[in-house]
Amino acid sequence: MLYFSGNLHLQEEINYLHTTYVNCGAICGNWWKGKLQEFEPAYFNFHLFRDGSLKYEVVNY
Repeated sequence: MLYFSGNLHLQEEINYLHTTYVNCGAICGNWWKGKLQEFEPAYFNFHLFRDGSLKYEVVNY
């Protein structure tokens, strides 16, 4: 199972009880003008596979 969100402005992945939680950060119009803590402004590309696995890449901009 996969849950993803983008509300914390940070990036994280947590795997717990066969569920993957991915927080993708938030673009927010780039209001912080650069890094927020150690995270560059970015978006995620998700690749979901029929076997239930996933892969994603973080694209900094």
